[in-house]
Amino acid sequence: MKAIKRIIIWSVTALLIESVVFFAVDRYYKLSLLDTKTTEIKIVEKKKPIKNVDIYIPSDSTDINVSYDGKYISYCTNNEFLVINTNDGTKHNINADKNSSEVYNRWLPDIDSMILCEEPMKRTSVVKFYTYNADNNIKQAPTDTHNNGIELELNSAKDKIEDIELSTAMGSFYVKTLKNNNDNDIFFNDVNGGTTPIFNSYNIGTIKIFKSKPGLVYEDLDNEVIKSAETKKTLYRGSARLLNTDTNNNIYIGITDNDRITKILYGPTEKAIAQWKSITFNTPVDKNNIYVTDEGKIYINNTSEHYILDKIASKKIDYSGTLLKITNKEIIYVNNKKLIKKNIS
Repeated sequence: MKAIKRIIIWSVTALLIESVVFFAVDRYYKLSLLDTKTTEIKIVEKKKPIKNVDIYIPSDSTDINVSYDGKYISYCTNNEFLVINTNDGTKHNINADKNSSEVYNRWLPDIDSMILCEEPMKRTSVVKFYTYNADNNIKQAPTDTHNNGIELELNSAKDKIEDIELSTAMGSFYVKTLKNNNDNDIFFNDVNGGTTPIFNSYNIGTIKIFKSKPGLVYEDLDNEVIKSAETKKTLYRGSARLLNTDTNNNIYIGITDNDRITKILYGPTEKAIAQWKSITFNTPVDKNNIYVTDEGKIYINNTSEHYILDKIASKKIDYSGTLLKITNKEIIYVNNKKLIKKNIS
């Protein structure tokens, strides 16, 4: 019995000592923290200056295009289709398959790969699709779920591919073809690789897809409306041009006066257009001088004074020569045949 009492007394004593120690330590650290001065340190990421390598674009080059991030440039010259790495100058000649000719190419919107369209010489109403990965210099033919190469059967050998809009997130793309009478066919290639016609219309203008949801919007130039292909819903009626869509699936529409844009409306299809945001221009701007990036930044290219204006931030970025591309981080232009990249900020 005495042993049990001793154990109980020792246990209680130990608990009391432990509580006193914890209280003292806690009190000490609280007072220390109260006396401590803290300093907030902001780490600002400094952009490295761009080191431009010597890349020259021949004056007779055609079909000049730049990848989404500016890492690669492609163009045709002397019957060659070339892709150049703008960081190190590495050059590759992309050849069409034997007995075929290239009829269209387009860089993908968010990776350094492109889609190539080729026409077999003996099947002139057929377009075969290929992908080219610029990072590893590999060209290959994508296949459908039956392991067949993806092809598009045109209605006539005279039809031409005018535009392709792609979404890597959705794994699909739309093809716009042009006939001699200014009639257009729109085809859809789904995630399984199947290509089907979805509608035909006269005088279709710009087409744009959403980046992360299904859907196509387009200009019906004859009726002066901008419409959704899937819902057939009219998004805007009147003199306007479709500019772009961004990563948040907003649509950008330029309101025109005498074919020049005076205002930009932008917002999602889920909201009425009266609830969209707007930017008004003091001086009307040609559509070709308006750039809307995937991040939703709006730039105006002043071709006479050689600068671009960030319309939202009211910031000017000077350049000299001919502007080729505005990415989310850089402007890319050619000056005296030399390719130049410059940080936006």
